[in-house]
Amino acid sequence: MTWPIIPLLVAVQSQTLVDDTYFQTVHTRSAQLAQKLADGTPVRMVAFGDSVTAGWGVDDPAQHTYHQLFAATVRWRYPGSQVEMVTEGVPGESTAAALQRLNREVIRRSPDLVIVQFGGNDENQKRSPAEYQRDLRAIVEAIVLERIPGLCIVCTPPMNDRGPDSPYVVAAREVARALGCVVADFDAALRASDRDYRGPFCWGSHPSGFTHVIMAKELLRALDRLLEPRAGPPAEGVAVQVAPAERPVRLGDALAVPVTLDSLSGEPLAGELVAYAEAGLGAHRRADIAAGRRLEVELSLGQVLPVSHRRRIARPAMGLGRAAHSAAFDLKWATLAPAITADGPDAARPTWHALGADSIVLGASSWEGPQDLTARFAVSVTAEDRLRFDTEVQDDNLQVRPLRSDPFMGDSVELYLDLRPPTDQGKPTYTPDVLEVICVAPTRKQQPVAWRPLDDLVMPLANLRVTGGRTTDGYRLSVELPLAAVRKLRGDDWSGLGFDVGINDADATDWRETQMIFSGSDLDYVDAAGFAGLYAPSAAPPDYRLTVR
Repeated sequence: MTWPIIPLLVAVQSQTLVDDTYFQTVHTRSAQLAQKLADGTPVRMVAFGDSVTAGWGVDDPAQHTYHQLFAATVRWRYPGSQVEMVTEGVPGESTAAALQRLNREVIRRSPDLVIVQFGGNDENQKRSPAEYQRDLRAIVEAIVLERIPGLCIVCTPPMNDRGPDSPYVVAAREVARALGCVVADFDAALRASDRDYRGPFCWGSHPSGFTHVIMAKELLRALDRLLEPRAGPPAEGVAVQVAPAERPVRLGDALAVPVTLDSLSGEPLAGELVAYAEAGLGAHRRADIAAGRRLEVELSLGQVLPVSHRRRIARPAMGLGRAAHSAAFDLKWATLAPAITADGPDAARPTWHALGADSIVLGASSWEGPQDLTARFAVSVTAEDRLRFDTEVQDDNLQVRPLRSDPFMGDSVELYLDLRPPTDQGKPTYTPDVLEVICVAPTRKQQPVAWRPLDDLVMPLANLRVTGGRTTDGYRLSVELPLAAVRKLRGDDWSGLGFDVGINDADATDWRETQMIFSGSDLDYVDAAGFAGLYAPSAAPPDYRLTVR
């Protein structure tokens, strides 16, 4: 008899026997699941987890959470399959609380496969890794050994820790290994890709759809290992990519993005590729793919038309591909954001850009009209070779608060600047090269302005200069940074920088009541995808900036 090795981290051991016969049973169940998928027998899957599974942070949880993307790809991989994906995600839930609803929400459904995703709240609630591992093991044992019995994929919790292999991640891996389950290592997959350098839950946020795509692809890899139980990883089959992009566009332009299906097997394959966006726009192609070659379609995103507001418009663009017994997907978001050209040193007057009623992203019901809050800003390159942002705010009730731990208190201006290279512009996740500055409304006619970065400043930008003062109906602010520092990060051609300007208004409380944003959303501080485009004075002025990320 082979006994699993459980680390001393586990405080209370289960007495359930896991032997060679059990592991053979797991292989048999895996083969039965594969057969059900292939012959169209109904298959029920349950995603059992916390707020990540519930879809907090995702614009369209019904389609773009990790498990729904996973289910859509499984259905595509097995034509004629009948896959039901049940979402059982409870925000704030630990494994201890999950145990209390396991019978009601999971066991009674008799699922063929359960995806278990917990851990972040165990840490937040200061439960020890040993307690987490004990309760996670009890959940998985109930699924695979005692009450269904079924198959289980254990997901490692995505953690905010700067370093890998937190005790909770290690605990999840150990439970899966001990009980013969496959691991979907979300934490490792995010660290190996475009993870926000501040963590997936920075500033109290939740993973966006961009992050759920990464987790879904890891879950599909786990399914491959589950359905093909053998030594080593399953052979690579196909890969799908929606081509990334960043470019200026004009009114009337027809927008399209290439979507490709690549054969990775080294063998010729009969491939099929479908791509689609919202509003019924799509493309479909079947063809043989030679070894090492690709199948490609052009996905139309429509025409750039005038809109009633200047804020960004985002549309998902998805590709699904299959060949032989393999399938893959990719999902990116095509974002059309306003674009402006900076004034040059010889400009006769500033080019002002307004923020008004159509810029409100928070507190529309509290806004009492232009006298309550409105603003305008201009961007210029000065004779001293500095990039300058001038903002004028009309506010009839200034509430100036000192900069505390939370910078959004009181009246203030937010400035965002994405200094990453063109290949990374439009990515929602932050790197240290994305600058966010909060400037507090001044208290006197002319004075240095209190300001702070939301996160640590990139070193070349440490000499940022902020000035401002009161006006008769509000206040003004100027933020300057040396273009030499921008060029150090971007090179001589810095056109196409992402940027945004936000205005916060707090008339009667410490907290902002209304927020206006030029291009993005109230989540700019955790999502850089909606930033506007800033182009150098010499550039031909575009109408919008298109990014596909």
